[in-house]
Amino acid sequence: MKNFILFILLIIVTFSSCEKDEPKPEQISPSTFNIDGKQLEFLDKNVQSSLICSGFLVSAILTQNNVTTTIYFTLLSNGQLAKIEYNALDFSIKDVLNSKYFYTPAFSPTSTFTISNFSYNGGSQLSFDYDGTLTSVDNDTITKTLKGRITSTISNNYTCTAPYPSIEYNTDKFKFNSIDYDLVKKVDNAIEKYTYTYGSNNGYLLKINLDKDLWELPLDTFAIDPSSMKNINLEKYIGAVTTNNTYLAPDWQKYESQGNFRIISKYYDLGKKVIIGTINVNFIKDNIVVFQAKDMVFKAISHN
Repeated sequence: MKNFILFILLIIVTFSSCEKDEPKPEQISPSTFNIDGKQLEFLDKNVQSSLICSGFLVSAILTQNNVTTTIYFTLLSNGQLAKIEYNALDFSIKDVLNSKYFYTPAFSPTSTFTISNFSYNGGSQLSFDYDGTLTSVDNDTITKTLKGRITSTISNNYTCTAPYPSIEYNTDKFKFNSIDYDLVKKVDNAIEKYTYTYGSNNGYLLKINLDKDLWELPLDTFAIDPSSMKNINLEKYIGAVTTNNTYLAPDWQKYESQGNFRIISKYYDLGKKVIIGTINVNFIKDNIVVFQAKDMVFKAISHN
């Protein structure tokens, strides 16, 4: 009888041991991904969200049938779309050109893609819906549709190494959320020219043109004079949808400007000279005010 009981106990212990050794199924991400009408499931561990200087970066990776699909969502801190990148790498094709890239349009990501229902609680939870079309890097006529929802926990927080120049301005009639920034200094016939350029996610370029660095201006208000080197230009992209970010003048519609800008503060941050200002301006086309910006805040970095 004792031997029988020991035998039963041995079976129970062995069964329990096997049960504990069984690997748990990997958790599927609560985020949803519909690519060209096909629903794909990504593992939760392969969908990661990070805080970056300009806002948020979400990466999603899936390997299936020898194909690794990677999607990057870059959003501004206010939830506005900056860029989406899609890459499919087919390992069954032994060729250097076995990878296919699709991006949001270079100058106007929001022309083909929408981010909605954005939510970030200031802690670790990030969510938003996405829906739109990406364009092939190799051929502007080839597209890919993406639709779904990101529900993710912030797992990384990257330290900024420099201040992030920006403009975030949103009214019913005019929106400008910068996703690109450039500062150019030129010397022409011993005259210095500074151009601070901001590119928005909806196809606009705003250029602040000066004869000196913004840092050298006092805290004051300055009138915009189109005939001088104290002016602000606005251009709208009217070219074809493309991932090519080469500036071609015929693809841009220019507006005249009337108004002023004001320097309201200057300070050092991360070893850089930072300038904060506001813009009050009417943008005019054919003698008609098309857009109006009131107290539009800009953040810039000194060239020096």
